[in-house]
Amino acid sequence: MPEKKMSSPSHLHVGHYIAAARAKDGTLRRIITKVAQLALWAGSPLPRWGPCILTMLEKGKGPYIEKLRIIQLVESDYNFVLGEVWGKRLGRHCQKGKLLDPAQFATRGQICNSAALTTCLYYDIHRQTKETAATAMLDAKACFDRNLHSLSIPVNEKYGIPRAASMFLYRALRAMSFKVGTAHGVSTESFSVLQNPERPLHGYGQGAGESAGLHVLVADTSNVALKANSHPAAILHSINREAAAPLSQQTSVFMDDTTLYTNLSGITTYLIAKYAFPFDIRPFPMLCNIS
Repeated sequence: MPEKKMSSPSHLHVGHYIAAARAKDGTLRRIITKVAQLALWAGSPLPRWGPCILTMLEKGKGPYIEKLRIIQLVESDYNFVLGEVWGKRLGRHCQKGKLLDPAQFATRGQICNSAALTTCLYYDIHRQTKETAATAMLDAKACFDRNLHSLSIPVNEKYGIPRAASMFLYRALRAMSFKVGTAHGVSTESFSVLQNPERPLHGYGQGAGESAGLHVLVADTSNVALKANSHPAAILHSINREAAAPLSQQTSVFMDDTTLYTNLSGITTYLIAKYAFPFDIRPFPMLCNIS
């Protein structure tokens, strides 16, 4: 079977679950839903959800091995649970509570063009105001594969995921085993996350329903820490610089792509705020001692 047509390890395709969901008799639909619900409540994934098939797809840059992207194929109902909880519901919860930093553009209702436009405006404003500025663009390579399970689970609880659901995901990720699938078939040998307990495998995997949501939370935590410990760019309006208050812009983030901003005004403002203090003779009593 071609890679782009491969199904889940048990060969239960997502189409089977769609047919069950749309059936007039809702018995099978209710059973499937209840099984997934009990697994979440108990914080214990089904053993059937452990196997995973790794396959490679073209990214549109040619068929060479370094141009391919590894995709994880898990059970369809398991991936549905991941996407529903850590994709849709978590995204709505974060947006409703305004839990994510505004610099993160990988949220509902926004696209990557918004982050790119922010950078274009930054360039245009500094070109017109003729102020010294700099940017740094970072792309987190293989970001989904390099996230630590032990880090992302506490972070997702911080943003509102219940403890039982968090432990469900942690145990599911740690119990996964992998086989390689190609157009010639699926490998007979497998490897697992805890095959070497001293060096366990990490990451969420491309194509998994929880990957994008969890990475956004980890990236937001890093972004907030960055803003608290470094200087942003102080941007003045290009037309009316005296009337408009300066904007503070430090980063624009879309998933694993981050742009850092800084300029001369921002550095100066940051240093003054951090190291300067109001003039007062009390810290220097020797100035008052005239005896």
